[in-house]
Amino acid sequence: MEGKRKFSKSDLKKIPKSDFKKISTWFVVPDEKKNSKSASYSDMLRYAKSFDYFLLLIGLVSSFVNGAMLPINSIAFQGMVNVLITGQGEYENGTLDKEKLAAGMTFYSWLYFAIGILIFVLTFFGMSALYTLCERQVHLMRKYVFKSILNQDMEWFDRNEVGTLTHKMVSNIEKIKDGASDKPGIVLQGLGSLVAGISIGLYLNWKLALVMVIIVPFVIFSIYGSAKALSAAIYHEITAYSAAGGIAEEVLLGIRTVTAFNSQNFEINRYRYQLKKGKTVGIRKAAMTGFFSGLLIFIMFIAMGVCFYIGTNMVLNEKVDPGTVFSVFWAVLMGAMHMGQAIPQISVIVGAKIAAKEIFEIIDRKPKLDCSNPTGRTISDLKGKLEFMNLHFRYPTRPGVKIINNISFEVKPGQNVALVGHSAGRKEPIYETEVDDQPEFLKNQASERLRRSIASVRETPDAGIYLDDVQDELEAEGTGRASMLDILKFAKPELKLAVSGFVLSLTRGLTWPFFSLIYGRFFL
Repeated sequence: MEGKRKFSKSDLKKIPKSDFKKISTWFVVPDEKKNSKSASYSDMLRYAKSFDYFLLLIGLVSSFVNGAMLPINSIAFQGMVNVLITGQGEYENGTLDKEKLAAGMTFYSWLYFAIGILIFVLTFFGMSALYTLCERQVHLMRKYVFKSILNQDMEWFDRNEVGTLTHKMVSNIEKIKDGASDKPGIVLQGLGSLVAGISIGLYLNWKLALVMVIIVPFVIFSIYGSAKALSAAIYHEITAYSAAGGIAEEVLLGIRTVTAFNSQNFEINRYRYQLKKGKTVGIRKAAMTGFFSGLLIFIMFIAMGVCFYIGTNMVLNEKVDPGTVFSVFWAVLMGAMHMGQAIPQISVIVGAKIAAKEIFEIIDRKPKLDCSNPTGRTISDLKGKLEFMNLHFRYPTRPGVKIINNISFEVKPGQNVALVGHSAGRKEPIYETEVDDQPEFLKNQASERLRRSIASVRETPDAGIYLDDVQDELEAEGTGRASMLDILKFAKPELKLAVSGFVLSLTRGLTWPFFSLIYGRFFL
């Protein structure tokens, strides 16, 4: 017996490229070109009604005002600092008015409380409106995409695997929910904080605000870089450890096979390699997190030193209140920090728009034959006569390979015709031939009515196959044609189940036909 021939790289180079092309035609299903374009935000609201636009308005306005309220508390901080510094000076001079100090601190404390209540209300209504809007739109998307998938023709299913479709229905919808719910509100909060912070700083002291504005881009960059690097590192770390977990599950489920082939060391090395990748990514993640965190603190301390140095000179020379220096610093810095935290959410929104584009492509696709179309002529007396004349067939994913070549036959009403062939002999395309391959008068019929009149049963019911097998076995033993009683002798354990199923179906079938269906499937 000849052993298997081993091919070297030189042998593979001798194979013509045309042969590789032929091989790829057989084994590689060509992917459709991916459309990298994303849906616009207005497209994502294609199913929105008046109430949905009202929710959108409430959510966006509340988010922007909510973001603007965060730097506004620096005004209360300014007043509180001025009251404390004034009280300190009066205390050192012995002229402290305790009632005036208490009244000032009480006023600004209540101001802080009012700002907190307002932020709570704005956050509640803004996020509730955006989440409600997103859930309403996602609900309609799920319904329409499922309806569109069910209405597609077989050609489309040949190009799109069922697993890919279910993955899109789950993952793309989740991406849309993740990017279209609170993320626009978070971005508007950051924008509102930045605009309000710079505006308050310019209003209180434009000179000091300009100094702080120079530092704003560095603060935003450090926060954005930290979030971006951390999210990417977490993704790679999860991917590596997920691969390691998959290897462990695969090996443990097939531990007998692994032991039989003495592959323990090979599987250990595979598992160790994935763990090493996860460890490397984890160390890199810690290093990047430490770097960007240190960079943010470094920038903040530089900004604090520069701002307070210039602010001290202004307090001494230009009679600026000390509270103004603190207020300008925290207003601009807080706006920059919130904007830096909001910028990474833009990539999530873009991902949601790309996912929505794929979903809408499925929804908007019109099949060549709409099986749900109720319009058209109807046949009152439909006869089950089928005639195939010079039938040719190629899969759309493999147009270079002809599966059915010039087949002609006729099936009359009441006639049983068997399509005989070896396994994978391409018999399915014959009885899955679509209506658009039928004569012209049939194309104009109502598709929905016509589909209801056609059914495909690919195999005999299970019980029928069981009885035929038993009869064949008994006849092979020389007992002749087996009767039902002979078969039941070899099915004593199943006999009790059949009797109980028959009684249960008979008694409960009138009130719950589902029992009759179960009995008919397994016993008739």
